[in-house]
Amino acid sequence: MISIQRYSGRFSFLLSGVLSLSGVQADPPKLPPSDAANNMQHDGRHDFDFELGTWNAHVKTLLHRLSHASDWDEFSGTVVTRTLPMLDGWNESEMKVDSASSGKHIELLAVRLYNPSTRQWAIYGSSIKTGVFDPPIVGQFQGGRGELYAQDSWEGRPIFIRFIWTSLDANHTHLEQAYSDDGAKTWETNWIYDGERKSK
Repeated sequence: MISIQRYSGRFSFLLSGVLSLSGVQADPPKLPPSDAANNMQHDGRHDFDFELGTWNAHVKTLLHRLSHASDWDEFSGTVVTRTLPMLDGWNESEMKVDSASSGKHIELLAVRLYNPSTRQWAIYGSSIKTGVFDPPIVGQFQGGRGELYAQDSWEGRPIFIRFIWTSLDANHTHLEQAYSDDGAKTWETNWIYDGERKSK
């Protein structure tokens, strides 16, 4: 688990973007000089290109979140990620996975949009159950590692959500989702996705 203190400057910056997209007014904090320089130099519009293609998907999801539970369900299936025509770097991803043990089925859509002004990504996700987009999760990549944040609620409690995306190599990708209900002091990982690229 990564300490939020280690990324406190970047987290404040990313959170200000989340608040802006959510309609909450917040003064954007100043970035430390090194982060500001990296943010100005890096054009990240192709940071998610590693996800393009068709993947064998394995998902672990925690059934009872933020309750100190350890009841994981496992799913297998497919993820297909495509570029959006005429929108440089933007893409959409469709996940269809099933659980052999519980018989549950998950279908998700993620649309990833890149803002060249802030050099940040916004991911809008929806499921076949809801039919609406969740609040966007916003962030950026640094050194091949994507870290994105959102504000939402879980069972009536306000929470922060964190995504950590990693391209392990050309044929393997990894995502971890975590929730925090104590102001980002501690995080509970509740969704783990591993993808293996399907051979052509």
